[in-house]
Amino acid sequence: MSAYGARCNKDQVGGAYCGPPGSMAVPFGTEVINNKSMWSSLRLGTEVTARLLDRVTFRGDAAFLPAAYLLNEDSHFLRPDLGPTPNIEDSGTGWGYQLEGELKIDVDDNWTVGAGVRYWYAETGGVVDWVHFAEESDLQDFTSERFGVFGNVSYRFSTF
Repeated sequence: MSAYGARCNKDQVGGAYCGPPGSMAVPFGTEVINNKSMWSSLRLGTEVTARLLDRVTFRGDAAFLPAAYLLNEDSHFLRPDLGPTPNIEDSGTGWGYQLEGELKIDVDDNWTVGAGVRYWYAETGGVVDWVHFAEESDLQDFTSERFGVFGNVSYRFSTF
């Protein structure tokens, strides 16, 4: 995920650091920061499928992540004092869970359409590595939450 540009907010020091409220400190075409989080985890769970009506099926999925590993690369492009990017790396182990539900409708013997919702959560503690300073500090809390809806269309080549 990247952020571009910076607009000054009202502050307690009369704009001494950024400028007057609303002024543009960095043009919005300039990449300011980038954050790349990579999670790897052990996923233990179950899936349930239930036919609700003749052509309507529910599918549910729930999983526990007892071991989740995080590597996060944080790049501050306008901070040359932090060194080349990525300038900060966070890493640690934690836990999480994932939930998903979907309704599917059999349009005919071969075609199926579906729609669903999913929620993913993971958290960790660990260390913050100031890459170019050979210095580390505690990572107090790092969480990722994802919520979304999805749809799909499926075709079965054989209906036996």
